[in-house]
Amino acid sequence: MNDMRNQTEKHASRPSEPIQPTGRSTGSLPDDGCKNSNEINGLPGLPDARGVYPKSPSTDGISDLLDLATTALKRHLTLPPMAAEAIALWTVFTHCFDAFDTSPRLALISPMPGCGKTEAFKILRHLTHNALLASNTSSAAIFRLIEQQPRTLLLDELDTQVEGNEALRGILNSGHSREGATVLRAVRNGENGDWETHSYSTWAPVAMAKIGKLFPTWASRSIIISMRRKRPDEDRPHPNQRDKLAFDAMNEEVAIWAKANIEKLRNIDPEMPKGLANRDADNWKPLFAIADLAGGHWPKTARKAAAMLQSTEDPSRGEALLAVIKRVFHGDSMRSEDLCDAIKKDPDDSDIFKGLSARSLAKQLQSFDIKPDQIWAGEKIRGYKREWFEDAWLRYT
Repeated sequence: MNDMRNQTEKHASRPSEPIQPTGRSTGSLPDDGCKNSNEINGLPGLPDARGVYPKSPSTDGISDLLDLATTALKRHLTLPPMAAEAIALWTVFTHCFDAFDTSPRLALISPMPGCGKTEAFKILRHLTHNALLASNTSSAAIFRLIEQQPRTLLLDELDTQVEGNEALRGILNSGHSREGATVLRAVRNGENGDWETHSYSTWAPVAMAKIGKLFPTWASRSIIISMRRKRPDEDRPHPNQRDKLAFDAMNEEVAIWAKANIEKLRNIDPEMPKGLANRDADNWKPLFAIADLAGGHWPKTARKAAAMLQSTEDPSRGEALLAVIKRVFHGDSMRSEDLCDAIKKDPDDSDIFKGLSARSLAKQLQSFDIKPDQIWAGEKIRGYKREWFEDAWLRYT
């Protein structure tokens, strides 16, 4: 394990396709509040047409680099709220993943083609450590590539590859935890032809893009971003070569910061927000650690992102729902519609459940064996009794 960690650190400061700036001029972020705007016409910190790079943030200023990455993602992609911030944190994670014991997958999903998944990967290729973007792969290719050197895998078009491919799914699952990130294969000895058992590492940052739902084992290991198709009135230009050079320069700065701070990250034990537990907490812990070390608004921003990005397939959304119901349930029984209204008005989680209806509430509670029924509460209503939630509250909140 130490050998693998040393090998990873050896490459920790080497971003993919490094570039050499021809020179630097002084510059700073504008003070007009556009740093995080979706409407800007140019990204602060980009090189000008001559290829001369404005002064970048110091290697201590990872907060500024995260802000820049967030701005770039919002400018070029149509994303749900807080997704750009989560992706920005994940890009930094790829440079220092060996500081942690969990490698959360970044999963970009969409209901149909044309929602920007591939375009997102083209950007991430310039913002992540030693990235390799592939639209088709095999299980053997993945573990052999990772064994060669630490790299970030950006796996596109997975919906065309995974049906019935248990080996590929197993390989991608295995790399989520450092301790389980090993696969065994029988290989023939080139000298005597005998078969030998070799172990291969699958420990690496992985992002995946897929149309449709994730397999449950992937969903539980992933930070899930539901991509959106842009509206006709939305301007999301594709990055040009100037943009990509700027992304590469930012990537170099992040690599320097990661190498300098990897030991600090190993020693951070970030505080988990309420409602985030088990594997979901494992997935977000590295990003919280990076955010806490970055400082500024990022500790709060990272936790807000975690609260807002729990997908309907993610078990932690159900746990969060139970926690809200526990807070807002009054009396011994409640009508379904009244409970929905109370959930949507809850100040802590109103954004997460703002589209909740009586039907969707019933569907989300099915996994906890809680179902609405006709009950008597001074009159006959369809709703829920408090006692039906008691067991689930004890188990999950």
